[in-house]
Amino acid sequence: MQRRHIIRNTWQKLYGGQGLFDARFVIADPGPFWHPLIEQENATYGDIIMLPQEQETKEWFESVMTIEALRHVVENSRRPYAFVSKMPEDTFLDARTFHDVWLAPRVASRTVPKTYIGRRRQYAFPFKYADGSFYTLSWDFVLRILDLWDANPIDDEHEDAMIGRLLYEEGIQYNITALPPRAAFDYDREGENGDGTAWANPLHFVDGESASHAIAAGSVVPGRLQNDETYLRVAACFDENGVARTDSEVDWRRYMSHEVGWTVSVDDYLAKQLEASKRS
Repeated sequence: MQRRHIIRNTWQKLYGGQGLFDARFVIADPGPFWHPLIEQENATYGDIIMLPQEQETKEWFESVMTIEALRHVVENSRRPYAFVSKMPEDTFLDARTFHDVWLAPRVASRTVPKTYIGRRRQYAFPFKYADGSFYTLSWDFVLRILDLWDANPIDDEHEDAMIGRLLYEEGIQYNITALPPRAAFDYDREGENGDGTAWANPLHFVDGESASHAIAAGSVVPGRLQNDETYLRVAACFDENGVARTDSEVDWRRYMSHEVGWTVSVDDYLAKQLEASKRS
């Protein structure tokens, strides 16, 4: 509850009045003991989606919960949204800059469909996907993911990788618009300038090439703000226009990249896996 109140009074308050988004908090059913408190909170703010799943497990939270949240949004929205974003509660969002740089141009150029934006990950997978700290799907992709999951209800994959896996196993080609580490990153207190704020030390911030750093020009989605004091110090670096203190504008065209989701077919991948297992 405390973290939800902090989020409502930081980035959602800064940008929510501009009509950029509708914000919803997704929780599992916490059980009857908590129902009166949740009902009171929702009566005040009207922004909580409580899924019927009780006794939330780590496995359900990390795999299926996002799918069920997307389904709830689709089934209960009065109109389709252009985009749906997912983020955990330890992430801050400069919604103004994200909207202006990544979303508004798509709307203006009528290229909204097949949008998939986030921090690009792959690891040992044969496909790429957007990291669960923050990603955005166009409405058509949301509908496609739900259809794919209904036909192939994977419950043993982390929710962010699951999206790439569902598309990959169905043979659907897709592109990822990768958020650069300057914009989307894990907040690193070690990179602060030492004055008690969350601002980066300029000597340690080299054009935002690191996946972990403190707040600097171009910060849009800092994540892993695991305690409230850190979250509030990060929030203090932003105002209605985004990062509150910047020496220069960021030329985002330098950082825009679109990557093909996969190039290896499922059959080829399985054949390589079988060959590797035989060798071992």
